[in-house]
This record gives sequence, structure tokens and C-alpha cells, in this order.
Amino acid sequence: MRINKLEIEYGNTTGNISNKGLVAVKDGWIYYTNFGDKKSLYKIRTDGTGCKKLNNAESTCINVSGEWVYYKNENSLEGRIFKIKTDGTEEQEINKNYCEYINIEGEWIYYKNETKDGKLYKMRTDGTKRKKLNDDECYYIIVSGEWIYYQNAGDDHKLYKIKINGKDRQKLNDDYAYGINVTDDWIYFENSLSDSNLYKIRTDGTEKQKIGDDIFNWINVSDGWIYYSNDGDRDTLYKIRTNGTDRKKISNDNCSHIHVTGNWIYYIKEENRKFNGVSVKSKVLYKIKTDGSDNQPVDNGTYNFYYDI
Repeated sequence: MRINKLEIEYGNTTGNISNKGLVAVKDGWIYYTNFGDKKSLYKIRTDGTGCKKLNNAESTCINVSGEWVYYKNENSLEGRIFKIKTDGTEEQEINKNYCEYINIEGEWIYYKNETKDGKLYKMRTDGTKRKKLNDDECYYIIVSGEWIYYQNAGDDHKLYKIKINGKDRQKLNDDYAYGINVTDDWIYFENSLSDSNLYKIRTDGTEKQKIGDDIFNWINVSDGWIYYSNDGDRDTLYKIRTNGTDRKKISNDNCSHIHVTGNWIYYIKEENRKFNGVSVKSKVLYKIKTDGSDNQPVDNGTYNFYYDI
């Protein structure tokens, strides 16, 4: 018998995974990619204390489940999946493929297998029982309950879903869907066929609705709000309700890779910083409350040299 959905532990939220999984929060700790230290994995308490480095690897696609942090190790051959205890011990490789869009649901890892032409795979969290689930080239893979949602590059980037056992593959629409988020039986996505405006559709493919006319990037849906980078306003940070009302600007910062946990938004800001007297283009992880207050760098101002994500 399958465990009730409410009892399953997920390694990160669908919005954070869609935004590259640079931040995950569990039990009062923030686990994050530190651009000030070559994209190494760090943790820090949500009150800003107890900062600790966990590894020496370029780490993205972060998920935290049980006593383990799972991540893509970009220093390893072809970007393989690793895990490490939350205290920084027992780091180990758990697969031999180049992976993206890592989702942890219970005892399973779901991911895009770049070594196998971008197909959808799953395996146990110990690396065993690896299985291919489809023959599509997948992007924006999101696991929610019994279903996996994804953009199918082989069908002009349209929205599909398939069951977690690899059965009942279904096409959901004819739009060019980016930035997929899934919550409360709705799928949210940027529609590039409609000037990257924001849409939502039921998880069964019905009731397609337009939410906003901005050029939406890096969307993250949380607690009835959609947080996004507004390309029409210098990539600054906005929010709008999931019904399309109460559109508000939160910050004048340029932002990308928007992550949301509780009442905090985490995002990457590009800025120039001085290092040894030289101006360096930097990527800095900031956080700001969802009401627009308490804007601050997560790593207390560490120089964050420019790295691609």
C-alpha cells in the first residue's frame, strides 16, 4: 500500500526545484549553494547563526530528507548525484549519471538523466533499483503525489505528466511551458507562446486560465502567492496572488532563481563588488521577507564571484 501523500517527505518544494534547487530549508536550517565559496554546500540557521560549510563540491539541485542532503555534484564526472549527512559527514556518490531536476519523494529520487538523452529516471535514495520511466527528453521535472509533471522537448516543449511507476503518460496542453510549479491540483507555468505570460491549468489539463500580463521569469508558487522576476521591469522582484489579483512589487533588486520557504524569499542578485581593488561581477544569494522587509545577503556579505548556475 502506498503511503498517504501527506505523510511523504519531500526533499524540496516544487517551486524551489524548478528554480535549480539552490536553497532548501529543514528543521530551522537553510541549506544553500554558496557562491562566495565556489558553489560549495553550506548550512546556516534561519536566524543567521551557526554558518557551516558541509563540502568542497559545487553543489546544486539541493534536497534535504531525513538526515541526508542530496545534491548534484558539479565537480564529479558528468555531475552525478551525491548525498551527505546534515552534519557534513559521510559524503558519498549514489549514481553514475549526469543529472538535473532532482526530486526526492520518500525513499525515491526522480531526475533527468542527461547521460541517457534527458530521459526521466528514478532510483532508491541509496542508489539501487534504477529505472527509466519514459523516452521523452524532459525539462522542469516536478513530482507531486502519484504523478510526475514535465516539459517534453521532443513535442515542442509541451506539458506532460506520467505516473511515478512510468505508466499513463499524458499530454496536458499545446503550450510552450516553462518554470513548471505544481500545487493544490494546479500547474503554473510561463507560456512562451503568449509572451511569457503566466498561466495555470488543472493537473488533468482542464480549466486553462491566464493569471498575469507581465513577462514572468523564475516563478515560485507558495501559500497562495506567485513570486517572480518581472522581465518588463528590469528583472525586479514581484508577487501576485494565484487568482491574478494584488500584484505588488517587493524589491528593486534584479533577481533570478527565486526560492521561497515560509515567509522568506531567497534569490540570486547580480552586482559588482570590489576584491583586491578590482571590480568583480558577482552572484550573491539574498533573502527578503515576503512583505518586502529585512532585505539582506544570506552569507553576511561574503564575496560571491561569478559562477554560472
